[in-house]
Amino acid sequence: MKTIFHLLLVFTIFSAIKLTGQGIIIDHNCTELEQIPLSVITDIQENIKWHYAHISHGQQLINGMDIIEGNNSVYGITWGLFLPNIPNELCVYNGNCGYPT
Repeated sequence: MKTIFHLLLVFTIFSAIKLTGQGIIIDHNCTELEQIPLSVITDIQENIKWHYAHISHGQQLINGMDIIEGNNSVYGITWGLFLPNIPNELCVYNGNCGYPT
């Protein structure tokens, strides 16, 4: 299950980068977050604000990203019922999509 969260984080990071040339395939083999340059992590934390709308089972993503941050504070993330504004962290508005969570 931890691999799924790594994939989601990697997908989020790569979706914020302009890719040129041949495409990149991100699958269950992409689990080494250390391969992501620190400059990319920092850029995302400073410039990306994210709204994550989900229903009850969507909590898995939040839990997984909290585990990643717990293992390495470089991947700082702040979730809130509003859009947080914390320097040097990925700030995520953890709102639902109109259904009880």
